[in-house]
Amino acid sequence: MVKEEYVFHNVMSDVSSFLQGGAELCCVGVQLLSCLVQEMNALSDADAARSLAKQRKIASSFRDTQLYEMFRLSCSLLGAARREALETMGEPYTLLTALLRLAHNCLAFDFIGTTTDESSDDLCTVQIPTAWRPTFLEPGTLELFFNLYHGVRSTGSLSLACLVQLASVRRSLFSNSERAKFLNRLAAGVMRILEDTQGLSDPTNYHEFCRLLARLKSNYQLGELVMVDNYPRLIELVAKFTVQSLQFFVHTSSEGLEDPLDEVGTVQQQLEQVSVIGRCEYGKTCQLLVAHFDQAAAAYTVETDPRQILVLQGQLSWLVYIIGAAIGGRASLNTSEENDAMDGELVCRVLRLMDLTDSRLAAGGCEKLELAMMSFFEAFRKIYVGEQVQKNSKVYGRLSEVLGLNNESQLLSVIMRK
Repeated sequence: MVKEEYVFHNVMSDVSSFLQGGAELCCVGVQLLSCLVQEMNALSDADAARSLAKQRKIASSFRDTQLYEMFRLSCSLLGAARREALETMGEPYTLLTALLRLAHNCLAFDFIGTTTDESSDDLCTVQIPTAWRPTFLEPGTLELFFNLYHGVRSTGSLSLACLVQLASVRRSLFSNSERAKFLNRLAAGVMRILEDTQGLSDPTNYHEFCRLLARLKSNYQLGELVMVDNYPRLIELVAKFTVQSLQFFVHTSSEGLEDPLDEVGTVQQQLEQVSVIGRCEYGKTCQLLVAHFDQAAAAYTVETDPRQILVLQGQLSWLVYIIGAAIGGRASLNTSEENDAMDGELVCRVLRLMDLTDSRLAAGGCEKLELAMMSFFEAFRKIYVGEQVQKNSKVYGRLSEVLGLNNESQLLSVIMRK
């Protein structure tokens, strides 16, 4: 029986004449290879009409006989093209872009035939074949893409996209010591980017770098991350970057950017984390929430600029959601009268804000802020309303002092009226 032979088995020799030519011809050859990788990784309508098993057989053969050679070729040519691009302008940049696309297509290949949902993109693991292991053990592989990001700004987003895939390699590809060295090099590269954030002013670079941080979080355990060199400095820079990013969003939320409050599922996932983290040092958490809430609420009371009102409504919506989550965290952790008293301070502020928003409902109100209120009341009801709740809780003591709500029934009336 004659073994079935696929036409792509000769592709490297067929394209070699392009690769050995000048920059323009080489770029054409690289683009041909990149398109082939994409085509082999995609399930077309014609493929869907045929046997899925046959399509996977073809893709697996391509993976085992051609893909690794193409990735190694892209890395080799990237190193040479980078050196030339640093000295000249024009064609080398075009070639670099084509090579990075080829490298990314190779790394993004569906290695085991489990096409993932794009919505879960940042949670996936890249199932790199064991045969690729030598390349991933070489320190120069990660260094190449980090150097490309810093040295050739026009290709920054593609370099970061490749690093996202490299950071997501499956655990079993390495031994424990090898994985630790790989992570150490990866963390050093991330820290270098955080220390020189000039390239992150580009929105596409910024997006890809956020994906890189997300992959670090999802693919490496905390016990591994704390062992990397200069971990305190790294986590300090990541925290600073996160805060600055959130502040930037607040200042630009009225300029047409997507509002994360629209993603209800994502908001709930974040609040679940907040409910636990916020209770770790609850005194500091409440102090911070009170300061931000009082500032935003005071500004919202007197603001007349419609654009700034939208910004303040967004801030207050987040704060109300977070306060509800913080109160909800009481159920899973030990608490104290002092913590209940702090809960009372937070509840009083939300109820006073509710009075203000209710007075403005005739003018249209704010749907997102109203939804945040509903979330808050649901969290409060679960913790502080019911037969098993102590009626002398410090929460109700504070509500009585500030708002004249002396018992659970009076508070329920306020909630029902809302």
